[in-house]
Amino acid sequence: MKIEPDKISRILLIRLSALGDCVAAIPVFMALRKQFPHAHLAWAIQDNFAPLIYNLPGLDEIVIFPRQRWRQTPLFPQKIKEAARLARHLRLRRFHATVDAQSNTKSASLAFLSRAPIRIGHGPEEAKELSLWLNNVPVSPIPGMNHIVKRDLHLLSVLGVEGGEPEFLLPPDPPSQRRIRRWLQERGIEEGKYFLITPFCGHPSKEWPPEHFTRLAATIVQAGGKVIFLCGPGVEERTQALIPASCPNSAFLGPRTSIPEMVELVRFSRLTIGGDTGPVQIAGALGLPTLALFGPTDPVRSHPWGDARIASLESNPSAVMKKMENCL
Repeated sequence: MKIEPDKISRILLIRLSALGDCVAAIPVFMALRKQFPHAHLAWAIQDNFAPLIYNLPGLDEIVIFPRQRWRQTPLFPQKIKEAARLARHLRLRRFHATVDAQSNTKSASLAFLSRAPIRIGHGPEEAKELSLWLNNVPVSPIPGMNHIVKRDLHLLSVLGVEGGEPEFLLPPDPPSQRRIRRWLQERGIEEGKYFLITPFCGHPSKEWPPEHFTRLAATIVQAGGKVIFLCGPGVEERTQALIPASCPNSAFLGPRTSIPEMVELVRFSRLTIGGDTGPVQIAGALGLPTLALFGPTDPVRSHPWGDARIASLESNPSAVMKKMENCL
C-alpha cells in the first residue's frame, strides 16, 4: 500500500488496555502529534483507563470503548445496540489512518469498523489473534528492538516518523494533587520522602510473596523511612494485612484513588516498588526511582522506562533492599 503522510489529517490511535500498556503508548501519541501538528488526533481506550489521558495536551478526542459498562449490562441486545452505535461513530469520524498499538482482535476490530483505508498494526512478532487480518499495514520491529515502547513507536515508521527517544507526558492534575497532598499532610508524610509499595498485580504468578513486602516495609521503617501501601480495588483487606504491626505511625494503607490521584501519589513518592503493574510503569514514565519485581514476564520487553532497577520474584527482602539503595 502506498502511504502519503501529507494527505493524512485524521488519525485514530488504539490502545484500549491495560494501564501499564496505555502508559507505554503515550510516546506514540506524542510522536504523532509532533509529526502531524494540525491533524485531528483521537485515542480509543477502555472506559476504566480513560482518566489516564484526560489531561493529555493535544489530544482532540477520546473514543471510549465501554468494556466495564458492558460487563455490568446483563442484557445482550443492549450491548449489541451500543456496539452498533460505536461502530457508526467510528465510521462518521472518517479517519484516514488508525494506529493499533494493542494489535489483538478487540483493538483491530475497532480499526476495521472505522473503515480507515490505512490500518497500521504490529507484525506477526507482536500481533495477536485476528489482528493480522483486520489491520492491513503490518509493521515488524527492527532486529534487536525488544522493548514494547520502542516497538510501538516503530509502528509510525510507515508514516514517516523517525525513530527517536520516547517522550512521556503525564501532566499534573491539580484537583488530584490537592487531595493527595491533604491526605499526606494529615498523616505527617512529606512529599518526596515516602516509599510507595504496590504489592498486588491481579495475576498471582506476577506477585512477590506477601510476607516479603511486610518484611521490606519493616526494614524501610527501621532505616527511618515511611511506607505507603498502594491499595487497588478489591484488595483492601489483603493490603491492610501486609502492614507491619510494629510500624503504626510509619507504614500506612494508601487512600482509595482514581487513576489521576494514583498518578499523583506515585509522582510525590521517593521510590515506587512493585511487580509489573501500572503504578510501577507510571513511575518509570515519570522518570522517578523505580524498582520492579519480574517473574514470568520478560523484563527486557516490559521493564519500566527510564532508569528502573529490576529484581527477580525469587529475590529475598534483603536483596531487594540493596537494589533499592542503588536506585536512590
